[in-house]
Amino acid sequence: MLITKTKFVLLGLLLLTVPSFGASLTGVVTNAETGTPVAGVLIKIAGTDFTNVTDTDGRFFFSGLPEGKITIVASVIGYEITKKSLDLKQTQNIDIPLKPKVLKGQDIIVTATRAEKGKTPAAFSNMGNEDIKQLYWAQDTPVLLSVLPSVFAYSDAGNGVGYSYLKIRGFDQKRISVMLNGIPLNDAESHEVFWIDLPDFAANVQDIQVQRGVGSSLYGASSMGGSVNLITNDFSAIPQIKFQTGYGSYDTKKLSISGNSGLINDSYVFYGRYSRIETDGYRDNSWTKMYSYFIGLARYDENMTFKFNTYGGPEESHLAYKGIPFEMLDTLRKYNELQYEDEIDHFNQPHYEFIHDWEINDNLELANTIYYFHGEGYYNQKRNRKYIEEYFPEIHSIMVSDTTLAPRDYYDLDDLGYFVVDTSGLYILEKVDLVRRRTVKEYDWGWIPRLALKHNDGMFTFGGEMRIHSGHHFGEVRWASVYPAGLEPNSRYYDYRGQSNTFTIFAHETYNLTSRLIIMANLQYQRHNYKLENDKRFNVTFDRDYDFISPRGGINYQVNENVNVFVNFSTTSRQPAFKDIYDPTDYWSNPYYKTNNFNASGADWEYVGMELKPEKLFDLEFGADFSKRTDNLVFKGSLNIYRMQINDELIPYAGQIDDNGYPISGNAEKTIHQGLELSFDALMHSEFSLTGNLSVNDDHFESYKEYGFDWDIWEPIEYDRSDKRIGGFPKAIANYRLGYILKNLDFGLSGRYVGEQYIDNGEEYKVDAYHVFNADISYDLGRLIGFNSMRITLRANNLADTKYEQAGYIEEDDGLPRYMVGAERNFFVSLSTEF
Repeated sequence: MLITKTKFVLLGLLLLTVPSFGASLTGVVTNAETGTPVAGVLIKIAGTDFTNVTDTDGRFFFSGLPEGKITIVASVIGYEITKKSLDLKQTQNIDIPLKPKVLKGQDIIVTATRAEKGKTPAAFSNMGNEDIKQLYWAQDTPVLLSVLPSVFAYSDAGNGVGYSYLKIRGFDQKRISVMLNGIPLNDAESHEVFWIDLPDFAANVQDIQVQRGVGSSLYGASSMGGSVNLITNDFSAIPQIKFQTGYGSYDTKKLSISGNSGLINDSYVFYGRYSRIETDGYRDNSWTKMYSYFIGLARYDENMTFKFNTYGGPEESHLAYKGIPFEMLDTLRKYNELQYEDEIDHFNQPHYEFIHDWEINDNLELANTIYYFHGEGYYNQKRNRKYIEEYFPEIHSIMVSDTTLAPRDYYDLDDLGYFVVDTSGLYILEKVDLVRRRTVKEYDWGWIPRLALKHNDGMFTFGGEMRIHSGHHFGEVRWASVYPAGLEPNSRYYDYRGQSNTFTIFAHETYNLTSRLIIMANLQYQRHNYKLENDKRFNVTFDRDYDFISPRGGINYQVNENVNVFVNFSTTSRQPAFKDIYDPTDYWSNPYYKTNNFNASGADWEYVGMELKPEKLFDLEFGADFSKRTDNLVFKGSLNIYRMQINDELIPYAGQIDDNGYPISGNAEKTIHQGLELSFDALMHSEFSLTGNLSVNDDHFESYKEYGFDWDIWEPIEYDRSDKRIGGFPKAIANYRLGYILKNLDFGLSGRYVGEQYIDNGEEYKVDAYHVFNADISYDLGRLIGFNSMRITLRANNLADTKYEQAGYIEEDDGLPRYMVGAERNFFVSLSTEF
């Protein structure tokens, strides 16, 4: 009897310990673009403790789930966080497609103008997150990108930190469209890109795509030479803290800390970063101090994503934009002509972005981006021998009683060289030394809506852009060797407002004619408007509209699984910069000196003088991609051939003469930019890698006349530059890198060859070709001490200690060349950790 009772008690206890089995769920996670399974995806049931991770086939399984409606959250590095809701009473199987963080090709909702191999008929290169980690230390973005085909970069300071400049296929960065998260970055008035205002930004970038030629750009600044699209780091569902510090030659220092909250309440992610970079620069007085921040917040819903980003940071740098005369290169190659200690640039431009994506249904997506950025800054300049009338309104000279206040040639002298004395016995001082400050306060805001419709044979996208810009520019005299009596300090010698508005509408179609043949076509309409207002010195005004229609098209053909070819024909146009019409900062262009350029309208002067014409580009591209995979080798290669004809290309050096016979910048009637680009990427035995590219080009004038001026006979001189090479870009560029990975040790040896480049349009002055070698070695000891990662990296740049010149230009004052030098052998060591 006791045994029987014991059995019943044990049976009851056993029944109590048996779990109550609920609903089960099976699913598979795939790449939304390729359909391939995604392994290692964290799968979480929102509001519960149920989690799982997908296997190598992208599959996952749950049991014991509460019956009813649930929400699944899927997240993994490299893909967007995705939510899916379902009712377990109705289905217990689900497929979850994940979108890559950098959307490609047909998915232009977030990144707007990106291209994809095998689908987009355009020449482009991608620099992914791993590439950026491997190559970036503290250098500016243009220098980082210079390892890509047909990309050329240099910096004022010589060591790649501070003011840097980018060129693609012979076009300067004014004619390269640069975007951050699909938001235009080029200055609305000058078209310039001021990379220094985004210090350490590469540390916050997930991916960079450089398209060469017109490519698939749909809005923003006109991409003549190419476009650069930077996508910032997206948010991770996994909490993480990163810290990086580094030190190198020329007292270069870097400190950075960032953190990611991970997924909060199954919906929110917060990200933040702060960094600081300082360097003395390679050249004398070329130091830079830069601070930067990035703050981001994202909310993920099942069919909707909202992101807010704000970033920026103040910078200070001693200006070093003046090059070195030829005779100083051997003995004083670090020389900086700008010796005034306060010749410093100060600027800060915080950015604010609101990005909203809505997947209305499986075939329709709507995206809206609203942005705002406000820039404010100034720089000081010491200038000698300046005419008084240029800087002090309505004052042409200063009457003084002393002839020793300034050098003799600062005074009014007669034909025999004697001082001119007025009726009161005073001397006439016409020139002074001074310190001027140039200030700008500006803002930009814009809206970029896009609607994408997927259909059976591809995708159609319709969208637009509205950008409103206003800039207040003024110059002040902070000090003068002789300051006019009775004039208030900090007298303004120019003060005006520049307005620039841009409106764009575009339609884009990718059509799969067959499974192998894809046709791309798009049509873009742009209107640009400039206004000069509130010119307080001379009351000059102008109002200009530019309207452009740009059709583009291309065909991509997949020959087989290893070979892909494409052809593309595109057109684009670009309006002159604001100051190409009339420069309010140039005193000598005023209505009283060049009366033929103006019409009087009451108290105002309307500018009606000669103007630069818009550029018109016709771009024909052919390309082929090849890939091969074996057990021991993964190989990718590409070939691009291009011919770009530009009508009325804007030439900065004396391209025409004005109505008064003076040389000014002008249009070249017809120019050609053509060339060949080769690139390859090989991975051997999963340990050795070899990458490289070669670009050769022929950039020349077909029809162009340049002008100088003979001051002895007071007449312009004409030079026929037809068939001459266009100055400012190397004839050939080559890059290569050999890498080796052994467990936690990475080693790389790289080189860069830059061919000779003319720095004028007459093929008289040139920069010699150069070849530099670099090396890097890093070791990750994180696992040894219990961190996710702790990597120590040593980089050596210019191993052979080559003395070379990066670039050059013709100095306006004397017509002679100046050279921008590159740094000699230098090092940088860094420590980065991840928790």
